[in-house]
Amino acid sequence: MTSAVGVAGGPGDAARTRDADTAGTGHRRPKRHDIQALRALAIGGVLVNHLLPSSLTGGYLGVDVFFVISGFLITGIIARGISAGGFTLRAFWTRRVRRLMPASFLAIAVTSAAMVAVVPRELWRQFSEEAIASTLYVENWYLAIAGSDYFRADIPASPFRHFWSLSVEEQYYVAIPIVLVLLWAALGRRAGRLAVALPLLLGVAGVASFAWALDGLGEAGVNVFYPTTTRVWEFALGGLVATLPALVDHLPGAGRLPVVPAWIRAIVVWAAWIAIVASMVVMGEGAAHPGWPTLVPTVATAAILGLGVTALRWDSGRVAGLRPLQWVGDVSYSLYLWHWPVIILTAYALPEVGLWPLVALQLALSLVLAAASYVWVERRYLDASRDRLFTAPRTVALLVVGTLVVLALPGFLVARSVQEDARAEAQVVAAIDDEPDAGPADAVDCLGAAAAVNAAACAETPPTVLLPEGSVTNAGERVYTDRLEGQRCFMLWSDPGYATCEVTGGDGSGPRVMVVGDSHMEQLGVAVIALADRYDWNLTLAFRTSCPYTFAVRKGFSDTNKETCGAWQQAAADTIREGGFDLVLTSQFSGAAWMPQDGRSGHQAAVDGLEAAWRAATDTGARVLAIQDQPHAMDGVQECVAGYGLEAATACTLPEEQAMEFDPQLAAAERFSATQVAVVDMTDLYCADGSCAPVVGGVRVYRDAGHVTPLWASTLAPQISERAPLTFLTSGA
Repeated sequence: MTSAVGVAGGPGDAARTRDADTAGTGHRRPKRHDIQALRALAIGGVLVNHLLPSSLTGGYLGVDVFFVISGFLITGIIARGISAGGFTLRAFWTRRVRRLMPASFLAIAVTSAAMVAVVPRELWRQFSEEAIASTLYVENWYLAIAGSDYFRADIPASPFRHFWSLSVEEQYYVAIPIVLVLLWAALGRRAGRLAVALPLLLGVAGVASFAWALDGLGEAGVNVFYPTTTRVWEFALGGLVATLPALVDHLPGAGRLPVVPAWIRAIVVWAAWIAIVASMVVMGEGAAHPGWPTLVPTVATAAILGLGVTALRWDSGRVAGLRPLQWVGDVSYSLYLWHWPVIILTAYALPEVGLWPLVALQLALSLVLAAASYVWVERRYLDASRDRLFTAPRTVALLVVGTLVVLALPGFLVARSVQEDARAEAQVVAAIDDEPDAGPADAVDCLGAAAAVNAAACAETPPTVLLPEGSVTNAGERVYTDRLEGQRCFMLWSDPGYATCEVTGGDGSGPRVMVVGDSHMEQLGVAVIALADRYDWNLTLAFRTSCPYTFAVRKGFSDTNKETCGAWQQAAADTIREGGFDLVLTSQFSGAAWMPQDGRSGHQAAVDGLEAAWRAATDTGARVLAIQDQPHAMDGVQECVAGYGLEAATACTLPEEQAMEFDPQLAAAERFSATQVAVVDMTDLYCADGSCAPVVGGVRVYRDAGHVTPLWASTLAPQISERAPLTFLTSGA
């Protein structure tokens, strides 16, 4: 079996083995064709998945293959170097900088410049922030903190998003050598002790990381895709394969262990290759990832790395050694760097080009750029003849200067966007302040929802500016949040318990109103404040993300989430029963999947759950006013509006039959009298002639893929006032 080798694996390391195993060790090892073939398969899966997602739904698993390769190679390099006494942090990191930074800096710089040329201006801030995060190798944490979901694209996909995996790898390259050097010192610099302790350490870290990932997968709303903590187990798995041989050598009776026959090794390796390909074909966006299903391709990769190749004629190594596969493996890092910016930027630059011509262009351009980057950048900076040129001080200088140069353009764009967004915020706040005070809409009002009501009159004076301007789609939110005065009553999934906020509208002489629901109720906060001020409401507010006020149970929740959400719903019901409210104002996300109950379908259970929850209000004499959820937007609505501006009102629509999802509030209301429960239906404000628009009356409707902008919400207040029964709004006054 070919021994463990030292290439810095993964998308961040496609250098030839004989070069890479000198990184901080002084040792060179022979090239393994099977590892290059693994790289080729990994980048091929990623490339096909990104070019044609539906054709290879699990192609993203190529990144997981890369992570295992990196753990195997880098951990092996460092462990062997430390044991041999030839490893230094300075030499290792110098090699990493030469290996990774020139190509990545070039890709980020070129992509940043191209972004300015073809991407709509209002996306520059987010994309530039991601360029900065990518340059600093923290893109994965940027996305995790932003709450971005890899498969649903809650924020527009930037041309730098693929740097999330390179960020994870770079963080590993920084941490693992420090950990191993400290472990070496703690073990008294004894190679035998290191051989035993290191696999144990990797095993513990791997199990902890995998458990962390599983725990996160069980909690709805918890992002486990991007954080480094939920990926450590993949690197640890590769590291275990690299270090287990040394551990076995130090076990009593190691020399008497049986040798695995070549034909068994060959069969297992063939099965592993098949398992990786099958995983890419079978797994899709619904898979629990990274979780139990991810073990199939990662363990298969570990098997290939650990068992290596044999001399058998039918061994997989013969296929792995084919020159095309080796070439793709060689350029895999550069191909990974360039393919995603090419896909994103050409989609913006060539929106009218058909799918197949565009895919062909994207593939060809990616391959050309990858080949050029590999030959003229990667190999150039790793050339052994340049070793004397790249001393440690010069490498640090290269890193610092290169970082500053690359950050210059995105840093400038972010700074300018901050100023522009501040102006946009002030503009929106002024527009909200100028809105009618939640009373009947002025016949000449043409801002937002009023334009749908006054369509004929407003057609004579079409809007000239799209609001909010720039990238601050949440502009105006502080009109609502400032009234909370620091109170916090919007609970995230990670937040335990239950909390309410108290707000007085007007002079406080009106009804007591409980405002309760998920984020689709909370998004109407600006409208609620306007209504409260008009009708002098005394507000109690309680919200929880993805947890509407109902006694039905949503599908896809873990036991923990069901318990947490259920407890919050019961607490809200208790508040309603005991609070002496005159009105309960609620809304919820439409289109959710619901758990069947006692032989009833999910839809029936959803209606029954709402009825039971609303009875908690009506039994006390309170009325319930439900706001029907807004129509759903088209996929990629933010990018579409950014590209078309005001024209998005017709260019970015979604057919009404697709936009309207099941909302149990309508059916639940039919089980009550008209004096007990009313539903405000504002579908006509979003949709006309069978199509639902993301821009109405010069106002952006959607702030993200699933929520409306505060400015749009403010224009709904007069419409709610007109459409709701007056007694619901004023009873108790």
